[in-house]
Amino acid sequence: MNIFQKIGGIVTKPAKTFKEISKEKLTDAFAFYALIIIVPVFLLALFIALGLSIFTGMIGGAGLSAATGFGGFFIMLFSGYIGRFIGFFIGGLIIYLGVLIFSKARGLETTYKALAYSSTPGILLGWIPYVGFLAGIWGLVLAIIGIKEVYKIKTGQAVASVLVIPIVLILIFVIIALILGVGLLSYFTGLNAVT
Repeated sequence: MNIFQKIGGIVTKPAKTFKEISKEKLTDAFAFYALIIIVPVFLLALFIALGLSIFTGMIGGAGLSAATGFGGFFIMLFSGYIGRFIGFFIGGLIIYLGVLIFSKARGLETTYKALAYSSTPGILLGWIPYVGFLAGIWGLVLAIIGIKEVYKIKTGQAVASVLVIPIVLILIFVIIALILGVGLLSYFTGLNAVT
């Protein structure tokens, strides 16, 4: 399957496509992911570089010159590309932890294959306002379908694998942020929360 057939299959016939790609090598999934993130990373770097250039020009500040212009564009392009891969690897580990907990399936590379392909709508359309939100939700549904198909597990196990651990982590971070926020607020306002 070429890249366009994979994109079309993932969006229109996900279960069948995930069954087919589960037989591929991990390097094929990484190559696919590396290829499809080029456009959104390029656009984001371009918009940020242009925005910073305009802002720096408006305020007349030379202090931001390293982050603007042609050099800044390439710095943002490189860091955005590397950042996407770091997020991909961390996300894969988190989802794989869910797979380990909620099913007897094994094989980290299988998780990375499913996530490389399921993230396609969010990556390709995520930069478009409103459409990006819907594409992200569709990507989440595709991750569940992908995990279910590549590991050959039940739908409930796939849903739990994809959603439970990330939701727990988000709740932990929110609780920590609230505790820190209340602590900082009481420190800076002089209020004593514990009397």
